[in-house]
Amino acid sequence: MPNIYKAPEVILRSSWGYKVDIWNIAMVAWLIVSSHTLINGKNFNGIFDDRIHMAELIALLGPPPPEFREQRPLSSVFWDESGNWKYLAPIPDTTLESLAEKVEGDDKEGFLRWLWMALQWNPEDRPTALELLYGEWLMKGSGK
Repeated sequence: MPNIYKAPEVILRSSWGYKVDIWNIAMVAWLIVSSHTLINGKNFNGIFDDRIHMAELIALLGPPPPEFREQRPLSSVFWDESGNWKYLAPIPDTTLESLAEKVEGDDKEGFLRWLWMALQWNPEDRPTALELLYGEWLMKGSGK
């Protein structure tokens, strides 16, 4: 998968399943409605860097829940035992909501709710493909 679409469990090189595709659908959906990707992930040399990527995810989603970190051994690279970010990269002053200000559309709030469903740190917390498909935002105007 392209670096900018990597789900957190992929960055941490832990096992992953189909829920990584749910993450990727959300990333592609964002790109469809926006002129820029959610994640840049590049360091000052223009090279993609997982530390930058993870810092950007923290800015967008908030810090990961303890159970996410505890289930992934490589989390210790990014967070200390108390769950504090090790400042391997600065956390940008950006939120999903601030990025969404530039998004056009009639139901921006509905889109953001739909996006939040898919962009969960814990893969188990992400919806199934069917739940995502039948999410309120996608079903709006479908008559269902």
